[in-house]
Amino acid sequence: SAEEAAEKGIEKVEAMCREMNIPKYLEDVGVDKAQVPAMAITALQDGVGATNPRPTTVEECEQVYYKCFRE
Repeated sequence: SAEEAAEKGIEKVEAMCREMNIPKYLEDVGVDKAQVPAMAITALQDGVGATNPRPTTVEECEQVYYKCFRE
């Protein structure tokens, strides 16, 4: 099924990241949760934000960042 194929793809990407020692969480690269609000604002001001397929709020962007922490 498409869902099984997606799961296998995710597993493969995670395995490749482990093999290449790519950090998994933001705190692994020295980011603190206190930095998230400023990071979200910066992300939305970046030119990439203009090409996002749907409008995104600062709060939504913050939630994405917060999900990139262990807890």
